[in-house]
Amino acid sequence: NELINKEKPSSAINAARQRLFDLLDKKVDSELLCIVDFPPERLLYSSLLQSTGLHRKGAGGRWLLNAPNGDSPAGIRKVWAELDKQLMIDGQVTFADVISRLALPPLGVRNGPASVWFMVYLLVNKESCAIFERGSLILELTSDHQQRMFRSPHTFSFRRFDIAAERKDLIKDYAKAFGAVGVQLGLNASCLDAARELIRWYGRLPQYSQETLRLTNRTKALRDVIKRATDPVSLLAVDMPRVVMAGKGKDDSSFPDLLAKSLTELGMAYRRLQDEVSFSMAQAFEITGPLKALRSQLQEECADTAQSLAEVDLKAFIMRCSDITLTDDKWMDSIASVVVHRPLDIWKDSDAPIFTESVLELCGRYKRWLRVAMRKGEFERQAQRFVGVTLTLPSGEEAAML
Repeated sequence: NELINKEKPSSAINAARQRLFDLLDKKVDSELLCIVDFPPERLLYSSLLQSTGLHRKGAGGRWLLNAPNGDSPAGIRKVWAELDKQLMIDGQVTFADVISRLALPPLGVRNGPASVWFMVYLLVNKESCAIFERGSLILELTSDHQQRMFRSPHTFSFRRFDIAAERKDLIKDYAKAFGAVGVQLGLNASCLDAARELIRWYGRLPQYSQETLRLTNRTKALRDVIKRATDPVSLLAVDMPRVVMAGKGKDDSSFPDLLAKSLTELGMAYRRLQDEVSFSMAQAFEITGPLKALRSQLQEECADTAQSLAEVDLKAFIMRCSDITLTDDKWMDSIASVVVHRPLDIWKDSDAPIFTESVLELCGRYKRWLRVAMRKGEFERQAQRFVGVTLTLPSGEEAAML
């Protein structure tokens, strides 16, 4: 098809190519990808996918993307073999290199069709083909990635892994360890699948958890190799076992158990910070019990008094303390933002002691204000939990506390 058989297809054909990729993502199990009439993308589909057998009906009558078979033209089988050869090397190959090598004799495939066939190759082999953008593993190939790939072919690289040669016992170890943090691996998962799930889990962690140093040395080392990972197989087979088993000493725990322990510690780092914030609040207000009891008591004591406060920062703090409309996580984040001026999930390690000190100071000011209000006979219900004590020394000096 001369619309696409060019080194530089027109912008209209490039747009049709992207629409074809979108249809492959959403309608791949339908005949003709549910394309009606004859838009440019149907012509591309007919000449590059349908006629080559890359999109054909499989078992059960479903339409699927497949590698070429014996019924496919010899040309597309040679293209596929060349792609296998390029991506199965021990290293990464860029998109620019893939397209350049397909253009060499004896294949001589131009940029237009080569780009479509290579994208189909990635979709067919998505379980075993890792895609990197500027060295970072891509978890899901989106249309935005595809468009950037065509604009900057040197920034995307690929590597395909031999699933059959992978150590299944290693995958079982990771499945056991990942289960401790709620990450599930299928029975037939590959190293690439495991790496994707791990990085996806890590990406969901708050920024605080990704940066805090309040972790054991083993967990910090594990986090560092996950951050720097560029090769899924090396990450799982070499880097993670190395840092997890380093310094094991007399600990006779197995690799999966030690890994699960470190992943749990990393996953719970933010929860420990939340508990620390809750404890600091309880100590400052001298309220015992769980977070629910703390919030209930603060709402009862502070809801009415907040409007009578004149100091802006103290008023804002007390109003946040008495807010019952937020979930526990949102409530603590609200308190953290008003005290430290930074949401809890992006705190630095140095913010925790600042918060504790600031909350004690704010509570002290609140109690001094409440003592004055009590003398005026105001807020009797709020003052029921407090006792005012005044000591008079022989010298006439007085000291008061609430």
